[in-house]
Amino acid sequence: MVDDDPPSPDDVRHRSGAREIATARRLLPFLPTPNLRRAKSDLAKVIRKMIQVKQTLSSRKAKRTMPASRRDALLAATGGLHTDLGTLRSALRCPDDALR
Repeated sequence: MVDDDPPSPDDVRHRSGAREIATARRLLPFLPTPNLRRAKSDLAKVIRKMIQVKQTLSSRKAKRTMPASRRDALLAATGGLHTDLGTLRSALRCPDDALR
């Protein structure tokens, strides 16, 4: 099959992502504005989840089933992430810093 015909404008528009770009521009005014309260509460949820992961890694079952070196490395990483998330949460000041 020989395709000597030039592509239709719809094909070019679809392949270039112009339709998606136009849709994004049209929906931009309706996107939620940055919200400090929501961003802080979302970070608090992540912090609580990190605490839960740390408790799971510290459980008796984890101590019996996981190699100690791997478990200790994960616990250390969890502690570091928990500290960084707390610092990030306390550093959020204005709606421009918020993610949503």
